[in-house]
Amino acid sequence: MNNTKKSLKVLFIGESWHIHMIHSKGYDSFTSSKYEEGATWLLQCLKNSQVDVTYMPAHTVQIAFPEDVAQLEQYDAIVISDIGSNTFLLQNDTFYQLRIKPNALELIKEYVNNDPTHVIWTQA
Repeated sequence: MNNTKKSLKVLFIGESWHIHMIHSKGYDSFTSSKYEEGATWLLQCLKNSQVDVTYMPAHTVQIAFPEDVAQLEQYDAIVISDIGSNTFLLQNDTFYQLRIKPNALELIKEYVNNDPTHVIWTQA
């Protein structure tokens, strides 16, 4: 009897941010910046449960998001969490080089329509 089980393959997008702060102390002020990720614990739990997770932080979507639905279809599920639509719609090649890119949200829609068993989870 073969007990091998296919691991769930998940693309997890978002849950990262840059913070830029202005600190005022009397007349003086200074700035500081930091980067944070909010999914570390969840991603580790998924990996510990033998889920094959690819993590795409929010700031990498503009350069790393797949450009065709075939690339998305390698995943059983896509998790989209705490990331705005403009990040998907206005990619770096478009903003800086005026290159037309595929509409990433349309690709996600096609991914779901092609196979109703695909799961999309979003969080506002």
